[in-house]
Amino acid sequence: MIEPLYSFQADAITKIEVGHPVYLGFDPGLGKSRTALEAAHRRGAKRILVACHASGRYVWEGETKKWSPYLATVVKGPADLKGDGVKILTYGLISQKLSPYIEAVLRGQAFDLSVIDEAHALKNPGANRTKAILGRMWPKLGTVIPLSGTPAPNHAGELYPILKALYPRAIAGANGRDLAQWQFEDRYCRVVMKRFGTSPYPVRTIEGSQNLAELRHRLDGFMLRVRKEEVLKDLPPIRYDLVPIGVDTYAAAALPKLPITSDDDLLDYLSGRYGDEHVMRIRRMLGLLKVGPSIEYLDDFMRGLPAHRKILVFGHHREVIDRLMSGLADWSPVKIDGGSSPSERTVAINTFLTNHRCRMFIGNIAAAGTGITLVGPMCACADVFFVEASYSVGDNVQAAARIHRIGQHDGVVARFFTAHETLDDRIQSILARKARDFKALFD
Repeated sequence: MIEPLYSFQADAITKIEVGHPVYLGFDPGLGKSRTALEAAHRRGAKRILVACHASGRYVWEGETKKWSPYLATVVKGPADLKGDGVKILTYGLISQKLSPYIEAVLRGQAFDLSVIDEAHALKNPGANRTKAILGRMWPKLGTVIPLSGTPAPNHAGELYPILKALYPRAIAGANGRDLAQWQFEDRYCRVVMKRFGTSPYPVRTIEGSQNLAELRHRLDGFMLRVRKEEVLKDLPPIRYDLVPIGVDTYAAAALPKLPITSDDDLLDYLSGRYGDEHVMRIRRMLGLLKVGPSIEYLDDFMRGLPAHRKILVFGHHREVIDRLMSGLADWSPVKIDGGSSPSERTVAINTFLTNHRCRMFIGNIAAAGTGITLVGPMCACADVFFVEASYSVGDNVQAAARIHRIGQHDGVVARFFTAHETLDDRIQSILARKARDFKALFD
């Protein structure tokens, strides 16, 4: 398939071709994968490694076939890493304890170029995949190109591991030495010490970002941030709305009362960061609380929608998704969740894109929120609904971008269902703060 490059893609390829380190921070849907593959071809690379989430491995296989002359191999055993072409290796295989895939990379021929897809996955320096890719495997990776539409989903400190490995000038201190991670965070994040529960010991906590103009200057030339509205003049900006829905007051009253007053502390708590097991129960209760009213709302919405239009719905828990599938069966929905096999994913996507009877796609944000395109000539879809939203604004932006991308001609509206007069209302204000930080840093 031959289509002209956009100017921002061509500019990025030129930089990579001459050896300038870059981070492709294009908005989702602006062709990061094609840009990276074309850059590899221009550099004459023969062996290319793509590190990605499991949900993206077959997407990369398809993109390689579509945009490049390379042979694509989805790695299923260490031997698959041998030879030329594009080797697609998932973070799950890299993260294995004593991973044989890391050993195969270390023992084998070096790669000419490596692509780190959804590079914000390496934001935690202590994670196995971060230590493997930015540590042990690094000397074998050749030219490295990180890609992400949401480079730092929560705060600027999440950029540090990539910067230290690939662009250390951005973390240089006044004395010429690299800042330690805590120093970088102190400069570019709002850091506070807080006590939780009955513990007498304060915990270092990050509550957003700061000094972002200075950091943007440091990243100039490396972070190639491109927004849809800047380059796709005919694509209207996405709009995010809140939709309060009435829930059962007796069930809502059963939600545990949390001894937390700060919105940021609340989000950290609900994310399970401190290991309190019953927070998962709270999140599940909220999802189940909303599923019935959400079905009623979505059914009414569909009855008022023109017959050729479709919608996209996201949830978190499998039980919520299954209930949505059952309650909205009149609209012939398809789904992708954590249990969907590669073949089931492909069938669901193709059915939604081509079958006029299928009016609804229901997905788990983690399983279907990245790496797939849900717009096409036979699929008019411009409405996204979050029955259960992620607590990371970056995840929600990525998920909504499944239909806000090249090929979309309508204004996209993403609506977040919130259980009225419950702690679910508060969660939205936290996500709004994170969105402001994200916009201030990258846009």
